[in-house]
Amino acid sequence: MDQAMPEQRVAISRVFDAPRERVWEAWTRPELVSRWWGPHGVSVPESSIELDPRVGGTFKLTMVVAEFGMEVPMDSRFVEFAEKELIRFTEPKPCLPQMQSVDGLVTFTDFDGGTELGLDIEMRTSAEIREQSEAGWAESFDRLAAVLAE
Repeated sequence: MDQAMPEQRVAISRVFDAPRERVWEAWTRPELVSRWWGPHGVSVPESSIELDPRVGGTFKLTMVVAEFGMEVPMDSRFVEFAEKELIRFTEPKPCLPQMQSVDGLVTFTDFDGGTELGLDIEMRTSAEIREQSEAGWAESFDRLAAVLAE
């Protein structure tokens, strides 16, 4: 890709009926991440997850889209990390050729007996990929809500 793609942003916020510690664990324990990460139709084998929750630590996983016989690896790094408060990550070489960079911030805030989870992602990609990403994250949050309700 010779020229830079435009900056796109996905910002989603949702309140989950679960304590902040439980929502935090869903983001930092591989056995939980594997149960909710990705939109419907995507699975993430727990064995594919490498999660080192600290500044400079890795966050890798492989999303499997069985319907298309496709595997999508993610390889990101934690650049800021405050336990039970925020995770900032970067994926300088995203898994999709239609993306040039991904930088994300996840925040965890107590809210009315539950937890408000904020996700703010900046990426260099097309508007179409941004829309697909936004829809995928909304479905991931639906899956996360189901895991937290157990």
